[in-house]
Amino acid sequence: MIGVAWVARLPPAMDNSLNNDAISMVTIAPMFLLFNGYWMIDNRAIFDNQWVYRMKTVENMKSNHFFEGFYVSHSTPIFMFMLFSIGLKLITTIVPEETLSKLGFALTHDEISVDEDLPNFFEAIKLRHASQVLSEYYNIKNRYGLEIEDIEVIQKLEKIKVPERCVQGTPWYNILANHDYVERFNYISAMIPDRTEFIKDLNEDKNVQSDFCVLLLNLSAIPDEIM
Repeated sequence: MIGVAWVARLPPAMDNSLNNDAISMVTIAPMFLLFNGYWMIDNRAIFDNQWVYRMKTVENMKSNHFFEGFYVSHSTPIFMFMLFSIGLKLITTIVPEETLSKLGFALTHDEISVDEDLPNFFEAIKLRHASQVLSEYYNIKNRYGLEIEDIEVIQKLEKIKVPERCVQGTPWYNILANHDYVERFNYISAMIPDRTEFIKDLNEDKNVQSDFCVLLLNLSAIPDEIM
């Protein structure tokens, strides 16, 4: 059985997508809360003591909880708020966002500059982590003609220097950067000099054992002509 894993080589880009998705769902939540609250408070069996006989024990009592036109009761305030929330949602959906911003009914789009006191990602990578990616990239490229990394990433990694402040731990989501998986896969990085001396394999080319791990993890990205 061959397991295929998708490897994200860089941390995901952090933008406002998650916040915008959360806000879009939060705006609908109060409407459902009002609907449910109106249904509960307008329950006639509880507040008006209206009930119906059950002809059989297996039957459920009819609640007669149906909308029969507008009338003033203790549930009227929630009903009015429910109509108001529906109208407000329709307005914010139909009216263009620029118009809402001018009227003060939308979130501001002014860019807020926040100094997080963090260096650029490629200026905070340890040389050891960069060497591991570079050595494996050129090893697979020279031996199998496969590029397992984006060329832009490789060019940036080749220019990095000793960082003043470096990322602690593993800087990217690479399964072969995890020591637990490295041990289970019997993987030895290509950046280790004379790594064939540490590999016990019946194959004449002992590099294949570790290269096989890299190829399987990038199986979905291998072109057909290389396969």
